[in-house]
Amino acid sequence: MAITPGTKLVIKKAQEIAVFPAMSAQPLQNALANTNHLYGYFRPLLLSWSPMGSSPAYNPGITPTFIPDPVVYVVPVLPSQDGLHYDFMWTLFPKIAGGGTSRFTLQVEWTSGVDPTVGTGSTPATKWVNLYGPAMTSPLTDSVWNTRTISLVLDRTATMLRFTVTAVDGPYTLGHVAVQPSVITSITTPATYASGFLPFDPSFISQARAPINTEMVDRCKTNALSVLRDRAQCLASLVQPYTTTTGSLGGVSYYPRGIMQVMNGSAASANFSQTIGMAAAGLPAQKTFTGHVRYLINDTAPSVFVGAGTLTVTGDDGSVNQLSLDSTGQLEHGVVQVTTLGNPDSFVKVQVDLTAKPAYSTYLYALIIFWTPGA
Repeated sequence: MAITPGTKLVIKKAQEIAVFPAMSAQPLQNALANTNHLYGYFRPLLLSWSPMGSSPAYNPGITPTFIPDPVVYVVPVLPSQDGLHYDFMWTLFPKIAGGGTSRFTLQVEWTSGVDPTVGTGSTPATKWVNLYGPAMTSPLTDSVWNTRTISLVLDRTATMLRFTVTAVDGPYTLGHVAVQPSVITSITTPATYASGFLPFDPSFISQARAPINTEMVDRCKTNALSVLRDRAQCLASLVQPYTTTTGSLGGVSYYPRGIMQVMNGSAASANFSQTIGMAAAGLPAQKTFTGHVRYLINDTAPSVFVGAGTLTVTGDDGSVNQLSLDSTGQLEHGVVQVTTLGNPDSFVKVQVDLTAKPAYSTYLYALIIFWTPGA
């Protein structure tokens, strides 16, 4: 059986729930129906990122001479355990001399492993699995922002996504990429989903003198928490093109021109650190913030660099937590937690610093901080 969730929440008046209601299906039925709505229409951004570049002249895609075409991005992901459909959205700005239209080839792949260099293994942990494409877009209008959206099922075991953008007709700017759950218009019953959500069938208590039990009352809370905690939200992001190609300049081993990186002179005697990103995020009424960090960092030094970066998170109450970031070239993870004042305008601040060894550079492929309310 399939249930169609309501397209909007039904909010009861205070006087309808201020006193213990008479034995009746309402207001419990509306409350349970609201959890179906939440499952179908709660669509937080799982990913939201814009590519970084060292300067406007070298912003990835604007000048393909500096950034080899196609451009590849490898981004950590923390999908729903329910194997949901997600809307993948690309926003591009073509720059064709003389105007006209441009075409692009888009591709999305996923892996459940931790090594971005995986080849053609036999399992999703040892290879990139094609999710979409490569497929050419319809012509996009020059010198305006164009958005293309594709709905894809994202495997619950996915740990990283690989986005590939190829310019067919000329230079462009990739302004933004977003991924969020698609609207769910039909919910299958009676199975309990992997997230813990148990759909509500309105026919259960719609009849006269229908029984009302404790489980139905508790389900209002457990369903809401299950959905909120299953659908991770992108709190902060730093993403750059993925490359393992290096060069040398003045005795310093570095990544290609146009990639934001921390470089240290060949004559340096100590490690050099630099801030590469800062952000702030509002967390209304959230007294505790727990961030699930997924990141990919590499450096041109020949061995693993432990402590190649630092993620600092500060709550608006002054609490501070730091996470040491290691440069391994593989997917790493960690957790940061701070408290806030719990006010309607409460927030946290995020700062990322990278460190380079003498004669080498350190480069961040991607760092995403995922957050779920109350967890």
